[in-house]
Amino acid sequence: MKRRSFFNIAIAAVIVTQLSCQFITGAFSGGGGSGYYTQPGNPIDVTLTLDNTNVTAVVSAVDGGELSVAGSDGSRYTLTIPPEALVMDTEVSMTPIASIDGLPFSGGFGGAVKLEPSGLTFFDFLTLTIEPAIPIPPENQILFGFEEDGEDLHLAIPGNDPSQIQIRLLSFSGAGVGNGISAEMAGVMQRSADRAEVRISSQVAEYLQIQRQKSILGIEADDEGLSGVEGQLNEYVDSVVIPRLKAAASESASCADARKALQTYLSFERQRQLLGTSPEGGDKISQLAAELMPIAAKKCLKEEFDRCANKHMIAGMLPALLQFERTGQLLGQLDPSNPAMENKAWAEVRTYGEELVQKCFQWDLEFESAGSFDAGDGMSYDSRVKSKIHLKTELPLLSLVIHGSSALINEDFTFRLTDCEATPSRGGGEFVAHSLSWVTDTRKKPDGEREFFIKDFSLKYFPGNTSESAFVHCPAKYDWDEPTDFPVPSGPWWTSIFIATHIQESDGGENQSMDPRSMLEGGIPMSAQEMAFNAQSWIVYEAELMATKEWEGGSDLDSGVFEGGEFRLVHKPQK
Repeated sequence: MKRRSFFNIAIAAVIVTQLSCQFITGAFSGGGGSGYYTQPGNPIDVTLTLDNTNVTAVVSAVDGGELSVAGSDGSRYTLTIPPEALVMDTEVSMTPIASIDGLPFSGGFGGAVKLEPSGLTFFDFLTLTIEPAIPIPPENQILFGFEEDGEDLHLAIPGNDPSQIQIRLLSFSGAGVGNGISAEMAGVMQRSADRAEVRISSQVAEYLQIQRQKSILGIEADDEGLSGVEGQLNEYVDSVVIPRLKAAASESASCADARKALQTYLSFERQRQLLGTSPEGGDKISQLAAELMPIAAKKCLKEEFDRCANKHMIAGMLPALLQFERTGQLLGQLDPSNPAMENKAWAEVRTYGEELVQKCFQWDLEFESAGSFDAGDGMSYDSRVKSKIHLKTELPLLSLVIHGSSALINEDFTFRLTDCEATPSRGGGEFVAHSLSWVTDTRKKPDGEREFFIKDFSLKYFPGNTSESAFVHCPAKYDWDEPTDFPVPSGPWWTSIFIATHIQESDGGENQSMDPRSMLEGGIPMSAQEMAFNAQSWIVYEAELMATKEWEGGSDLDSGVFEGGEFRLVHKPQK
């Protein structure tokens, strides 16, 4: 058994050695020669069949997180997102792939996933860990990625741990592991992807995958082939990175040009760091990015503000500012903890962007609600309220909060008691909107570029404690009786209905329930007064009326409780 294992390792070592030699001589490197990154592509496109029964999705926060899913065949996938890889909370999803038609690997694939939203980019590498249902010999593991729905198949950059099947990702669409031989890896590299950034990524991945196989097989690591990758990086810098940086700062540049330049530069930097190398004039490239990006940033921010003010399309405003803020920090131009050391041009971009954000992010939040409570003992009441809250943005940028408060007006209150007459008195409170946020997604525009759009809003609020009251007159029922008059104490009559019907939408309220009668008798508990309710699942429009949310329903605890209402979010940018 040991002899056979040694034999297999020896054969694998020969395969890796042959693979390295092919890489060095350029037999399949695909790149090489002037114009490789600007010439037309000759991509490999494959056809995906998704395992839609096991799709998983989550709102991934800027502080990082993890997403896991299992395929129907038993394969498992884990996506690890490091802190600050995203500039804002974004809904991401991972769908296992059941089969791939056209994959150029003789052993098929051991596992793959489609990651969405397609085109989403990150400031740091995400790690996808794959555990195939059927193990693949290490010498046959070929890590690959693809764009959109199977376009531009290419080699993928391996992760830190060679003992696991891991793939590093700087953008979405999909990734997986195939079962193949060195000649089939060579076949992938002989075909050039459509996009230049995919081509250079595949070049880096080729070198790193060979190093990974050497590590797994116990072959001493070396820099064999590194000079070839460095040559590719030098050509990529000259033909792609520098031209895009200069184009982004030109008079005719668009925000799409600026984003492309930013993503190109950051992707190049991350891949260069993985290799531990620097292209010719590496410092000069960073200096060029530091000089040109502020020019591009202002153009991009102005364009996004025009979309906000004139078309009520706000989703790109904050990502544009945050992307340039993060880039400035990575380039050493911005340091919020030490403003005195910040580059003046970059600091001006931040100030300019924050002013536009404050003008863009303003809304009127309109709230209406009507509730009724029938206690079942002859007492019942109805109460209707409304409020209009102006929401505005508070800086600094990195702790941005959109909030506001206003009077909660009690428009109508009716109190009923069997055989009695009641004179009601209305009493309002204060509606407090703690914060407004949203979840973004991306979509492809007619020109092929991707843009952000708002998928859903999230409002944290407390609607306020009302203070309705009534004076009750009960006439004598019999000749020998005396009429009765008494006041109904002021209390949170509408609020008790609202809390009873919305308690599960509050922070920590998933398993709670509250009885309107107990709240009327004992007052609103402090725990309820301090909680924040969460309004999600809005209908979103790209118009002045930006979003609405309607609801109606009763309490799980008391069938006599019913409440319905609506939020209207009206965009009011300051032009």
